[in-house]
Amino acid sequence: MAEDASFLLKGDENMGDWQDDLISFLFITPDMMMDRITRGWREEQENKPITLNSRLSAALNKCPSPWINGICRQLGLNPKALRTKRKKVAAIQAHLTDVSKLRQVVKSLPAASLQALNYVLEHGGWVKIGQLTRRFGKMDDVGWFWDEEEPPVSPLGQLRVRGLLFVGKAGLKGRSYRVAVIPKELREPLGILLAESSPR
Repeated sequence: MAEDASFLLKGDENMGDWQDDLISFLFITPDMMMDRITRGWREEQENKPITLNSRLSAALNKCPSPWINGICRQLGLNPKALRTKRKKVAAIQAHLTDVSKLRQVVKSLPAASLQALNYVLEHGGWVKIGQLTRRFGKMDDVGWFWDEEEPPVSPLGQLRVRGLLFVGKAGLKGRSYRVAVIPKELREPLGILLAESSPR
C-alpha cells in the first residue's frame, strides 16, 4: 500500500493541483491549522470599518477580548481583576489619556516603533497600511491570542499591543483601503512627548 501511495510524494511533472492540496493537507500539523484559523480571524478583524479620526474608546470596543487583555498586560493593568471588557476598556483609556502614564508608555517603545509613531503623526494621524509596512516592516507577529502568546515584537506590533495604533478599513475617494490609525485624542499628547524625547 505504501508503494502505491508513494507517487504522491514524488512531485513529478504530471502531478495535479488536487495532489498538491492532498499532500499539504496530509502534512499539516495542529499548530499550522490553528495558525491559519487565527490568521483568518485577524484579517477579518482588520477588515472591519474604522474612521480616520476614531476615538480611543471606539477603537478599543471593536477589538476582540484577547487583544484587550494583551493591551492591559502591556500597560501593567490586571485584566482578571477588571473582569469585564467595559472596565478593561475604561482602564486602558484612563491610562493612555493620563499624560504621565502615556510618557512611560512612549519611553518603553523601541526606536523603530517611535519612528513609526512619528511617521503616522506627521501624516495626520493615519496612513494606508501598505505605505506603513513598506517602511517599517510587516506585522506577521500580530496574532490573535495576545493575552496567551508572546506579544507582538515588530515595530508596528509594539504600537498595537499598547493601544496606540489600530487597523481597519476606511473609505477614501470612493474606494476602501486598510489603514492604520492613531486615536484622535492621543495625537496631540503623543506629538508633544515625541518632541520631548527627540535628540536636540
